[in-house]
Amino acid sequence: MGKDSQEISPSYKLDSYDFNVPEELIAKEPIEPRDHARLLMYNRADQSITHHYFYELPELLPKNLALVLNNSKVFLARTMARKKESTSTSNIEVLFVRDLGNHRWETLMRPGKRMREGQHVIFADGSEAKLISKGDAVCVLEWNNTKPQEFFEKYGQLPLPPYLAGSHAKKSDYQTVYANSIGSSAAPTAGLHFTDVLLRKLAKSHPLHYVTLHVGLGTFKPVQTEDIREHTMHEEYVELSGEVARALNEGGDEDGGKMKICAVGTTSLRTLETAFKNNNFHELHGVTDLYLYPGKKLQAVDMLITNFHTPKSSLFILVASIVGLDEAKRIYQEAIDKKYRFFSFGDAMLIV
Repeated sequence: MGKDSQEISPSYKLDSYDFNVPEELIAKEPIEPRDHARLLMYNRADQSITHHYFYELPELLPKNLALVLNNSKVFLARTMARKKESTSTSNIEVLFVRDLGNHRWETLMRPGKRMREGQHVIFADGSEAKLISKGDAVCVLEWNNTKPQEFFEKYGQLPLPPYLAGSHAKKSDYQTVYANSIGSSAAPTAGLHFTDVLLRKLAKSHPLHYVTLHVGLGTFKPVQTEDIREHTMHEEYVELSGEVARALNEGGDEDGGKMKICAVGTTSLRTLETAFKNNNFHELHGVTDLYLYPGKKLQAVDMLITNFHTPKSSLFILVASIVGLDEAKRIYQEAIDKKYRFFSFGDAMLIV
């Protein structure tokens, strides 16, 4: 049961995280070259905002700061199916979200209201799936396909967000240039701004490390609870290798202190914060449901590169947890006033 709205502090009221993005600022196509996106830089020390381009990043970051990027790769997760007992054409959209193992998959089905547990659906290759469980949003399917990635490559479609309907984006536009671990049903979008050339330039003075978070419902499911503290994040698969953990633990700055870390994207940040215990990073192969909102402090990460997010999302709430709600809204208003491009194919911000 939600708390009475009169008792909820503005910092915890979902409506406090609402704002209006003019339609013309919603980026429908990616910028070319990727690193020519604009970059808003926010300094927490003096609350200053400056305006740059993403290719200026090597000059904006302090030397020896480590960059941590999410190497997860988007798969063609959007497919069509039909009920087994139906003779009509495939009219059920199935978005595969997470491989649970043992041929079971977490999915979103649309329309899913008429689907009942125990019913079967048929896919384009003739493979069959049984609806094992059905929650408010998530349907778990048991699927008899033994080569799912081959199926996705042949029959799947790019899982673009609804606001990118009609986009002419290519499959490669929705992947980072360093993606190599298949498993995301949405792109870790902060990484879309990097080019191979920019990464090589950064690597000359900044250690680059890679983690994995397969983007799923935890990242893109809207917050719907009136009190944001009552929102529950769906689990997402994460990996941080022992090698990366050691490198981050043993690295240091020029003064002998802890190595400063810039997370590329909220997914990298959540992976790092999940793996950081007792003042050290630890090897991680599992899931995270870490949810950051105002009042929760960062333990592991010093800086963040991220895009401009949708209203009332856990992503915008995460930004507010770092800079404060009032500052987050001021930054976003400045971005709107300066005509920054928003959302997945939009511009970026750097929080230092």
